[in-house]
Amino acid sequence: MVTAIDRRQRIDLIETWGGGVEIVRILTLGFFGVLMWLSISHDDIALPGARLADEGASIYVARLMGLKVLDLLALIAAGGTLLYLVLRRRIEVSDYHRSVGLMLAVYAVAGLIGFIYAYVFDYPLERWYQDAQQTLYFALFFLMTFHLTESRRSWQVLFILFLLFLGLKNIIILERLFSGVGKVLGVFGVRTTQSSDAAVFPALFAIGIPLLLHPRVSAWLKAFLAASLTVYLFNALISFGRTVWVVLLLLTVYYLIAMDRTTRRSFVAVIIATSLVALALVLTLFPRFFALASWKFQTIFDWSVRGDRSNATRTLEVLNIFSRLFEHGALFHGMGLGAWWDDRYYTLLPDAGSGFTGKSRYYMAHLWVVEQMLKVGLIGVAVYWYAVLRIVRTAFRHWRVLPVSSIERTLLFGLSAAFLAIMLTNTDLVKVYLLMGIVLGLLARFAVFVDAGTPPVSILLRHSGPNVQLSRSAE
Repeated sequence: MVTAIDRRQRIDLIETWGGGVEIVRILTLGFFGVLMWLSISHDDIALPGARLADEGASIYVARLMGLKVLDLLALIAAGGTLLYLVLRRRIEVSDYHRSVGLMLAVYAVAGLIGFIYAYVFDYPLERWYQDAQQTLYFALFFLMTFHLTESRRSWQVLFILFLLFLGLKNIIILERLFSGVGKVLGVFGVRTTQSSDAAVFPALFAIGIPLLLHPRVSAWLKAFLAASLTVYLFNALISFGRTVWVVLLLLTVYYLIAMDRTTRRSFVAVIIATSLVALALVLTLFPRFFALASWKFQTIFDWSVRGDRSNATRTLEVLNIFSRLFEHGALFHGMGLGAWWDDRYYTLLPDAGSGFTGKSRYYMAHLWVVEQMLKVGLIGVAVYWYAVLRIVRTAFRHWRVLPVSSIERTLLFGLSAAFLAIMLTNTDLVKVYLLMGIVLGLLARFAVFVDAGTPPVSILLRHSGPNVQLSRSAE
């Protein structure tokens, strides 16, 4: 016979167990937040001619117990997340999970192909893992972000921290300019950031602009976003990153098309104001900035092997990789993870700045999709980018049915644009992909909250105010 005392003890046990599960989630989320800051703040690439390589050890390079510090920290965070999911005994799966699963499947198949080709072409085992690293980190950080932000408060805190960390890293980059760190380009500009940072920061622009234009967003957040975007535009200009310029231009055009007339005017005003401030500072410090900038912009469209040295290197990479694929009949399935190429078909031009000269084997290419052709083949590339398109379509399906004036639509709009902007930078660096996983995790979890009618937006808003339209229609 079960007494009232027995029932009370069982209830207490269940409540204690549930509380323990929540403690595991909160502790893991806190550790994940620290990992996110380290991932954003640390540099992963050393620029030739810059002092950045001489600074403190980076989690992307330093090793502990035989593992890179990043790998070790990620395993700890993943272990905490897995423990939480096991204790919780329920795992949510969304459409975004299925798309990420497709991307992982492509690299799983490429891994098997790589093992086969390794016996013929001598693929190093470490390189095999490095080729899968980007997609693995993308999936891992997506899963951790999604499952650790199951409470509305957790999502809001992680979202604000993500924006804050991106803004703080831009301030660190700006400080490097005035402390003499970086690669100085004479009176034209200076590179104070690593290229992977430049590939991630368009997310700040993509998320920040819609929030900055929405009148219900709190004043403190708008002030932070305005300052961060101004600093970011300054950093983007002086570093002469052509890919970033193109991505920012595409985002601007996209927003001009998507916004209604009133919001478009506000958008143009914000862009003009922040750009003028950034340009004024640039021209004060680097009076001949436009001379180099105009030439760099023109080289975007010159892809001949006799033109700009940087673009010529990329063109020759494409020719060599496709020649190797055709020679070995691997165009459709690729040559697997660990695959390499050389320049015996078309000799690379001397280009010390690219690091793609004077070697017998090359395992990477400047353009991520071209490198993918070598590793996963035409079929793999098609499936991988179909999964990316599926993610964008899923996000669009979520935000297009919301009221055009809602803050929920604004956030989904900005997060989906941020994900696409990072993908368009077309680079294979681990730092880029793990941060892209965070963006997708925030997007997917927010979509779940919106579907449930409980969007976590209170921390972003002022108490009252009119709404704004982000799109011409809600269809």
